[in-house]
Amino acid sequence: MQQTREIHKKTDAPIRSQGCPRTVVVACLLLLFLLPVLLAAAPAGAAPRDEAKKAYHAAEAYHRKLLKTPSWKNRRDKWETCANKYLDAWRKDTRGPWAPAGLYQAGKLYIELEKYSGKRSDLERARSLLTQARAFSSSRYSHEATKLLRHLPKPAASPAKPKAPPRSVKASETRKADKAVVHPTPASGKATNGAVTHIRYGSLPSRTRIVLDTKGSLAFTHGMLRHDPKNKRPKRIWIDIKGHAEKKLETSITLPNDPRVKQVRSGLFKPGTVRVVVDAVNFSHYKVFSLKKPDRIVVDIWSSKASAPASLPQAPKKDPGDLITPDDLARQLALGVRRIVIDAGHGGKDHGAPGYYKGVAEKDIVLSLAKRLAVKLRKELKCEVILTRSTDRYLSLDERTTFANRKRADLFISIHANASRNRKAYGVETYFLNLAKDRASINVAARENATSEKNISDLHTILNSLMKNAKINESSRLAQYVQGSLVANLKGSYSNIKNKGVKQAPFYVLLGARMPAILVETGFISNKRECKRLGNSAYQEKICDGIVKGVKRYIESTHPSSLARKGK
Repeated sequence: MQQTREIHKKTDAPIRSQGCPRTVVVACLLLLFLLPVLLAAAPAGAAPRDEAKKAYHAAEAYHRKLLKTPSWKNRRDKWETCANKYLDAWRKDTRGPWAPAGLYQAGKLYIELEKYSGKRSDLERARSLLTQARAFSSSRYSHEATKLLRHLPKPAASPAKPKAPPRSVKASETRKADKAVVHPTPASGKATNGAVTHIRYGSLPSRTRIVLDTKGSLAFTHGMLRHDPKNKRPKRIWIDIKGHAEKKLETSITLPNDPRVKQVRSGLFKPGTVRVVVDAVNFSHYKVFSLKKPDRIVVDIWSSKASAPASLPQAPKKDPGDLITPDDLARQLALGVRRIVIDAGHGGKDHGAPGYYKGVAEKDIVLSLAKRLAVKLRKELKCEVILTRSTDRYLSLDERTTFANRKRADLFISIHANASRNRKAYGVETYFLNLAKDRASINVAARENATSEKNISDLHTILNSLMKNAKINESSRLAQYVQGSLVANLKGSYSNIKNKGVKQAPFYVLLGARMPAILVETGFISNKRECKRLGNSAYQEKICDGIVKGVKRYIESTHPSSLARKGK
């Protein structure tokens, strides 16, 4: 803006001339003669110019506040308000010296706004305003506007010169302007007065996951802007969400080491709609879907190169999509199990299934079991054991396996308690990650995933491109050992122990784990007898002893010398 003021001073300031003493008398006589004429003309010319100058300085003050207030930068209305304030300088004196200044600054603002919104229509609005500023050939702003216009991408069609001051962009204009946009999907979710609160991300070898936390189940649409090499713009995935952005919502997140995504940006697209733009540099396809409890919108982005079939071993450079790398298998099969992550399901605001007895909640039962299990695993197997949570705190499902991957765990065991509307249902079962084969398994997965069966089908699509037989087989083997030992250990001390077997289902908490991962349903908290037992410390000890025996048998069958070395 300092540069702008200098340009204005150089261009539009009146030229000062130096007089000489000899002409003083003549000048005074002429002034006396012309004074009535000048006074009569002043209201018609000077007043609009002064008003335009005042409007321009007010716009400058608002512009400075916009740049200094981070929470304003992701709000479209703030940018448009600032542009309109500059345009007031043009409206108040359309032929005066402040008119090109207002048009030029408004055009620059729309160029900056496009960096946040990703809307081509913002560039077209900038082009229109700068073209008008260029028409003031006697002003330096004409030259500056020309320089900016040279750097703008060529329009699909020559923009018409507006006959009136620019107005707010309408949805219809946006659709016409976004020539490069892939047709958006129909709206998903429910339209509510909720908000987008937070942006999170995680990177895996074959995909990048971006999670948009929301308040309420919000309707959304999404589409893609194609690669624009001329203007050095990567592919951009956009998600328009019905709602508002909370003040704490991140406006820009950079993913420095991610091979697929460069940056994630958010901003107000139009009143009542938040737009999130993902700058993608290398990917083949993506998927956007919603999950509940907590409400969130998930964007999964896959690498350009497809994963090789599991049955055909490939060199690492030809197999970038594997969730299990050769290093992971080496740690699991050759070096044995050295680190185990125990996940106590639910927690915090997520109470899990309610117990048969009042005041009993799944989150409390499984936390107690997880702590006991961790102590026993450390003692019996001499390995490192880490809990995803050791207190009553909330963790999202995807944060749990992401935590295990970061810790480079060799095994992942998630502890849960089952529930059913049929209070006579009872028994113990162990799950591993795969496509469900029966309705009962889908129902259990839907409850633990805190989502509908419709969203479970979305997870099936993800699994088809992510899972490898090696990990499924190892998880299945671990589940078999744990289930067998757990049931046998309980039957040795208690009656009415039902073995519901090993099952498979698309549990979201297991999705993305880079190690053998299982989910143990330790009993039905909705059953009177099992609810009472699950709250008993002696029964919990027996459950944990059974799981430890199963893990030990799995390690012995996988690499017997591992335990022998630990016992020395």
